[in-house]
Amino acid sequence: MKSFDRRLQKDLFPKTPAAFRETVSRSIGSVCGQAAPSDNTVVRFPTTENDAKPARKKTNLFTRIGTVAVAAVLVISLLAVGTIAVLARRTTTNPAASANEQPESTGENVVVSDPTEPPKASAEPETVNTVYAATADEFLAAIAPDTEIILTRETYNLTTASDYGADGGQYYTWKAVEDGYELVLHDLDNFRLIGSENTQILTDPRDAAVIRVGNCTDITFMNFTAGHKLLPYVLCSGPVLELSDCTNTRIENCGLFGCGRVGVSASGCSGLSVVGCDIYECSNEGIDLFECRNVVIDACKLRDCGLRKLSDDVEPYGASDMVFIGECEHIIISDCDVYGNKACSVIGCAGSKDVILYGMLVYDNTLDDVISIEDAEMTVFGCEFRHSGDFLYKTSYPYTILDQFGNEIGETELREMQLERDPYAS
Repeated sequence: MKSFDRRLQKDLFPKTPAAFRETVSRSIGSVCGQAAPSDNTVVRFPTTENDAKPARKKTNLFTRIGTVAVAAVLVISLLAVGTIAVLARRTTTNPAASANEQPESTGENVVVSDPTEPPKASAEPETVNTVYAATADEFLAAIAPDTEIILTRETYNLTTASDYGADGGQYYTWKAVEDGYELVLHDLDNFRLIGSENTQILTDPRDAAVIRVGNCTDITFMNFTAGHKLLPYVLCSGPVLELSDCTNTRIENCGLFGCGRVGVSASGCSGLSVVGCDIYECSNEGIDLFECRNVVIDACKLRDCGLRKLSDDVEPYGASDMVFIGECEHIIISDCDVYGNKACSVIGCAGSKDVILYGMLVYDNTLDDVISIEDAEMTVFGCEFRHSGDFLYKTSYPYTILDQFGNEIGETELREMQLERDPYAS
């Protein structure tokens, strides 16, 4: 039964008989132009013959008043019966409500809700279809909105799918690249892909993303490892996970490895979370963000990137930046470990604002510098950078680096900074 305002019922049906009589009395008085007799009024009739004529006049007066009173009572009774019928019809939509209805409050402006009705949520309850997939074909066939796919086997090589390179399905396609095809998920809402500790998703083409995602909302990738099938002395130009124009994407507890050019590449995305991931052996970058907003990278490892060789006689080229942030806003990188990499910088930041680094531990890397910054605003605190070489690479473009108190800091403060994994704790 819907919630309804009990004030109307209280006005029409006072709680006590006395109050009800008082209401009727007021109604009669308004009709007759005078106050109606109360319960304690004594009506005296004439007792002498001389008083007979006045008594008849008084009697006629009281008769008229009584008639009007009876008529008023009948009118009010009819109104009451009609109101009760209306309320009864409302109540029949939930017969159990009357038995559980809360007691009426004596205060004003009180709305009494049906206690049998659950609280209304802001949106409809989430309904997810769970599918268990043991092969690449079963995984592809299950791709749809409002779907959770559980990967039950260890290895899924997308190149072995029966429709590889064909038209695909309603929510996925195969996009041609130089040396093969890449899987593209598109137009999905509320989609989850969940593996286990030993689950691997692989692809063979070097130029293909393992999984590309476009124009999707509320996407979760969890508990699997993904990368390109390893070949000696081969570098990849395709990323592992590539996101474009997506909202609310979560990548959690995943291993993303090379020879993928980059572990996570995102452009035009909002609400991206990369949590508890191990990103390793990528050839160019760990994470690449361009024109993204509201991104959190938390408790991740970025390691052993930029080390792949084209031959035993050639030194590895090295990666660019372990995390690149270009033209982004509201980016947080927290509690991450960066080690064992050969790269130009740990953080490359250009044209971005409201970038926060805290709780980062950087050690055992071969770096040109730790932070490369131009035309950007960055807050850094609670980090530890174990690097003896050049620290900041900066251009003629303006930049600002602050601590958590809003004080501007430079290379000296960054070198002396000590690790604090939970800098917000009191």
